[in-house]
Amino acid sequence: MSGFEVLASKLGAKVTLGNMGDVVYPPVPSSPAPSEEWEPGAEMAHIYTPLKHDEIRLLVLNPGSGDEPISCFLEDYPVVKPKAFAALSYVWGLDTPGTRRRILLNGCPVDVTANLYAFLSSHRTEDACSVLWVDAVCINQDDLVERGAQIHLMKRVYESAEQVLIWLGESSPSMDAAITRILDIYESWWTPILRRTGSAHRSLTTITDEDIGRLLDGATDDGLTGDIWRAGLQEILSRPWWSRIWVYQEATAPCKSGAEVIIGPHHMPFDALLTVHQIMRSIALRGHPDPLFSLGWNTNSAVHPAAYMQTYAALRKRHQTTGRSRFLRLPDLLSALRRFEATNPRDKLYALIPTSLDGAELLDVAYDQPVEQVYAQAAWSMIRTYRNLDVLGHCMAPSASPNEHPLLELPSWVPDWTAEFTAIPFFKRGLAAHLPSAPKDADAYGVHIDDANVEIGKMYHASGNNVADASVDPTGMVLSCTGFIFDRVANVSQEAGSDILGNEVNQAWMAWLREISTVAFQDISKNTFSRILVAECDRVAVDVGMRRRGETASAGAHSSSSSKGYHMDITGPHPASFRRRLIVTGKGCVGLTAEHVQPGDLVTIMMGAQMPMILREAEQNFVFIGEAFIDGIMDGEALAGREQGENNVVFTIQ
Repeated sequence: MSGFEVLASKLGAKVTLGNMGDVVYPPVPSSPAPSEEWEPGAEMAHIYTPLKHDEIRLLVLNPGSGDEPISCFLEDYPVVKPKAFAALSYVWGLDTPGTRRRILLNGCPVDVTANLYAFLSSHRTEDACSVLWVDAVCINQDDLVERGAQIHLMKRVYESAEQVLIWLGESSPSMDAAITRILDIYESWWTPILRRTGSAHRSLTTITDEDIGRLLDGATDDGLTGDIWRAGLQEILSRPWWSRIWVYQEATAPCKSGAEVIIGPHHMPFDALLTVHQIMRSIALRGHPDPLFSLGWNTNSAVHPAAYMQTYAALRKRHQTTGRSRFLRLPDLLSALRRFEATNPRDKLYALIPTSLDGAELLDVAYDQPVEQVYAQAAWSMIRTYRNLDVLGHCMAPSASPNEHPLLELPSWVPDWTAEFTAIPFFKRGLAAHLPSAPKDADAYGVHIDDANVEIGKMYHASGNNVADASVDPTGMVLSCTGFIFDRVANVSQEAGSDILGNEVNQAWMAWLREISTVAFQDISKNTFSRILVAECDRVAVDVGMRRRGETASAGAHSSSSSKGYHMDITGPHPASFRRRLIVTGKGCVGLTAEHVQPGDLVTIMMGAQMPMILREAEQNFVFIGEAFIDGIMDGEALAGREQGENNVVFTIQ
């Protein structure tokens, strides 16, 4: 029992913890209000006493109302057995000296962001304490060692919380209407259907045209018209919270009572919001011409972060229940979640440590190291640990977005995780042996594939079953890989794919092939061309594909629409042509690779690489250009007739 609890116990009074189902003692008496001469940070050493191993701090928010100062205090607990608490998920927002607001923490004045201040002011009650975990306050942000240690505990923090509170800020009239309609759809319409079908995926298939009209209109006895509530839904989904990398691990945590969204005075289950978003996405994917439902993330993605959160929340819940998952490795999460934003570019990696199965082993948290060094060490750690070169597939073309931040000065083989407007990496994980059977139906959580029963393996086998033979130089910035030269790039298409769905380059690329081709290309089949445009695969789960082995309908078969119109939001055909160019090699092979490829670049087969790699000669070393899908050599054909190691060379990539 803490010293405060001993004192409170002697006083003989207790205060209930609201709906948390626990009891706490009365608040610590606040110190007198500080004078104007108070030096900020003067008592920080008193506030943040050192934590023991596997300890966390909890924030106890004292009762209060109106203009009364916000007063709270910290208590230390073992992460394995804290008192009941709620974990807050929010964005720091604008953080400048002029926007910060002052609270009392352990009796000392501390400045916090305006958004956090707004939550604390809204959340406190007049007669009860609230026990919270809030990253900005419960972690000493000035202590880099502590910050690194606490990152490794965050998974346990959010999973052991009674509830995750998602603060999206103040409300508006249209958002008020949206919240009312969301709860009505979720409780009165969706829940009965889900109980009847037992599956979110199957429930979506039951939506009729009559349902669509009723759902989109949404007129109620309260007079809420469709336009008002749908505009409010868009406003909710446009809040900055959705784009931040740290909120992914918070929002998807399988905590005891689930996550709750707080918007101004309103509260609603996070699952209700995600489900209504999924329903509207399903309607949009059926081609409904509704301008209010442009629910994409940005011009580079047709998928809103809500879709990722819903899918990964289900995956994490399954992993917590069964202990099995093939979808939560760090390399997979980095690919799927790279468009989430982080103020500190190191957090593009570090924020995924708590939820990935291997992040703690692959990464050391080092906020004091240069970003370039952090990224290079992470890439090399993945190569060394998994003995493959899959991570090189995340190295993309230079930015094509004028609004994007300047790229880091990284070696060409190290992904720049700050680059958002990039090509979509080729899938590299597929159903083992490419079984012709379709994936199992989705379960009640909407997960398309039963990862406990379906084996996942390599998608491509350009280097056969060879593992990576690689090393880095003492600086950690030059990568050496063993492989051989298969061919050179002879021709490069003038146009690169610029549509995320890959629809606009079909005819242009086919016409270009006919212009440059010999007789061999005049009769390229629509089936072959269609397979090249999607890199011979469709997505069947968040990071798993299925190779196309049979006939396809046409050269436009990689459209993202479904004949039934109820694809899960982040599955569907692979948008392989986006920001890539069509190439023809000297031997007449046709394929896709990075848009900055040039004639004369080398087509190489490097050991441990699922796909051919394009390199460019540069003085003594090589520059990595990108992975390539080259029709005809994706399953080890380039190795045929070669002795083990015959004509292998060491490529030093800078």
